[in-house]
Parts: sequence; structure tokens; C-alpha cells
Amino acid sequence: MPDRTLPHTRRRAGQAVVAGLLAAIAGCATERPRAVQPAEKLLIQTELAAGLLRLNCGSTCSASWQVARPTLRGLYDNRLWPDLAVEVARIGHDSDLAYFYLARAAEATGSPRAAELYFRLSRASTTRCDGWVFDRCDGVRLPDEATAGLARVGAR
Repeated sequence: MPDRTLPHTRRRAGQAVVAGLLAAIAGCATERPRAVQPAEKLLIQTELAAGLLRLNCGSTCSASWQVARPTLRGLYDNRLWPDLAVEVARIGHDSDLAYFYLARAAEATGSPRAAELYFRLSRASTTRCDGWVFDRCDGVRLPDEATAGLARVGAR
């Protein structure tokens, strides 16, 4: 008589894979929508200036963060601060680099108190862009630049 446990085991494994993929997709749903409406952009900028933005998405948003890294660095290099803040908030990935970007955006748009808070959140984040194997800080020297930022906004 043939062993029927093997197809049953494969079916269970397949169901587990599908369940895992669905959980990952659902986790990505915590991100803000791709197309940011003007009202949402204004809300993000208002929350940035008040120091109210919090990045609450962890590993489920890391793939979106990795894909967006070149765009974020381009916004940073070109000093497009409001757009940088909107993109960071839209992704919601909790990391030292993400909070650093928010800090620089707040500082450059005239919100030193919010910038100080975001620099502190950058330094306190447990998700670091500078890993043991890979450096994903995209040229930003963290935590040194966050510390320098704190000194700048504290001097105002």
C-alpha cells in the first residue's frame, strides 16, 4: 500500500508557506499608501515639525526600505527635505537612518526641537544601518552625524 503521508506533509508545508507570505503582505499594509495625497503630505509635514512622527514598522517594512534607499539618499543629497520626510514616514521603517533623515528634514525646515528629538531617536534606535557584515548607512556616519546634529540644534 502506498504511503499517503508524504502528499499530506507537502500540502501542510505549502499551506505554511502561503500563510507566511500572507502575513508578510499584511505586514507591508502598515505602510502609508504609495501615492501621497496633498492633505497627507501636509499632515506629515505638520507632524514632523511638531516632533510627532513615529516609525513603528520593523522587519516587515525592511524590504520596502531597502528598495527606497537610493531614492531616500537622492532626496537627502538634493536637500528635498519635505519630500524626504514624506517618503520616510510613508515607509515607516524604524531605524537609526530613518530617524536621522527625519531629524535633518526637521532641522532644515526650521524645527530645531523636533530635530533634537529625532536625532535622539536615531541614536536610541536598536535597528542600526551599520551592521557587522553590511553597511547600509548610505554614506551617513551614524551615530556620529546624529551626535553632531544634536550639538547644532542644541546651540540654537
